[in-house]
Amino acid sequence: MNKKAQRGVTLLELLVVLAISAILLLVALPSFKSLLAKQRFDADIEAAMIAMKYARLEASRRQDFIYVHRDGNDGENEFTIAEAATVGGAETILKIVKTQLDDSVGGEDSFYFKPNGTISGANTRVFKFCRESGENGRQIEILLSGRIRLFSIASANCP
Repeated sequence: MNKKAQRGVTLLELLVVLAISAILLLVALPSFKSLLAKQRFDADIEAAMIAMKYARLEASRRQDFIYVHRDGNDGENEFTIAEAATVGGAETILKIVKTQLDDSVGGEDSFYFKPNGTISGANTRVFKFCRESGENGRQIEILLSGRIRLFSIASANCP
């Protein structure tokens, strides 16, 4: 008996593989969305920290007061880094960092770094960032010495 060897795949086998792949994709898609949201949140927190570190560095480098101002509106938060205004002049904006952090940011709206790298005022500055999903958020603390620290906070501590 002369049988030819089968090559390739049948249409039925192809349909079965496609059906299984579609089911696995539907199961994985929700967790993939939450992973992307978490990564975006973490990247925005990192961008905010870098902006604050940049402001401290510029204050030391320029030997001048550098302001950090947070403006939150329409689901975005901007961190504006600006050099202090001269007498009769306007402040010089050095950098604007835009993030997609939602409006549940709590804490300070603005502060400044002194030429020696310390911050203004008598208290530690705190920025709280909360996730829309209700998961644990993050808190950036700027100590009086100018040191910038990042903490994880429970969702109950979010504003």
